[in-house]
Amino acid sequence: QSVTETFDFDSQPLLLLKRKGEVLAKLYSRLGQQNQFIQFLAQETAQPQEKRRQFAMYGFEIMSELHLTEEQMTSNKKDFQAIFQKMLNDESIQVRTSALKAITAFISGIDNQDVVMEFEPILGLLIDTVSKALQTDEEQGTHALDSLGELTGAHPEVWKNTTVKLLDVVS
Repeated sequence: QSVTETFDFDSQPLLLLKRKGEVLAKLYSRLGQQNQFIQFLAQETAQPQEKRRQFAMYGFEIMSELHLTEEQMTSNKKDFQAIFQKMLNDESIQVRTSALKAITAFISGIDNQDVVMEFEPILGLLIDTVSKALQTDEEQGTHALDSLGELTGAHPEVWKNTTVKLLDVVS
């Protein structure tokens, strides 16, 4: 609790907040309390400050890459999917790009193709995010495109029903 009180989303740069998030993710994981950190991150997705929502998505990305087992991700996939879908519809392209990165890390951590394919309903939002990011912010667009490439490398089968939309982005 006291560690999270050191977050100052008004004045601290996002990079510093992300580093604090990495430390927290490691601490919660070592204590076997990943669910508590996930709950904290879920609460941050509802905050009005863009930086808080970006931080939350980065936290989900780190947890997915380093601290959650496939079993933990699979058993809570509906909750994660709801959060990711909400963030992919955020007004901020930075938050949507952060959500894309988190989803990529999350899905890449799952080997079971059937579970991965349950995320198919949000794949169109991923493509929309990449397209919008490329149009509005070159750096965000590059990050989004890189994430899409990572997801494609891990699970190329996810795009079989969205080929036309995917081709529109890359052309």
